[in-house]
Parts: sequence; structure tokens; C-alpha cells
Amino acid sequence: MDKSAVYRIKVQGVVPESWTDRLRDMAIVSVTSAATTLEGWLPDQAALNGVLVTLYQLHLPLLEVICLPPGRPAASASHKEVKNGKT
Repeated sequence: MDKSAVYRIKVQGVVPESWTDRLRDMAIVSVTSAATTLEGWLPDQAALNGVLVTLYQLHLPLLEVICLPPGRPAASASHKEVKNGKT
């Protein structure tokens, strides 16, 4: 199965803002001192692997990777609209 999907990825620790451009279309949707949750649409498994490798390079242990149900809007879509001044 190599289809596009919306993923939620939770890691232990904090993802630095300076690394968000390396995480494709993933948006940071929750940050605490203990964990960061990312969510976004990825076009295929290769893109998912790229995000996971980036998180590995940051030495952030994976806590959870979930493929969200189809039809659910990605948090990264609304994140991009806010960044571009759209609401």
C-alpha cells in the first residue's frame, strides 16, 4: 500500500522549529517538555520514511505513528493557511 495519507507522529522530546522545513508537510500540533506531536499529509511511504529518518537524526524516540482515517483534514493544511494569512 503506497497511497497518500494523513499521519500523526508523536516523539519524545521537542522538535526544534528550525527543523520543520525538513519534515515535509508535517505541522507541529502539540508541544510539551516531554513530547511533540506532528500531523500532516504525506504522499507515500517514502515520504513517511523521510520524516522518520529526520526524527531519528534528531535523536527523538518515536512514541506513536498513526495513519488517520481518510477524509480527515490534515493539521498541516490549516497550519499553512494561517501562515499565509488565510483563515
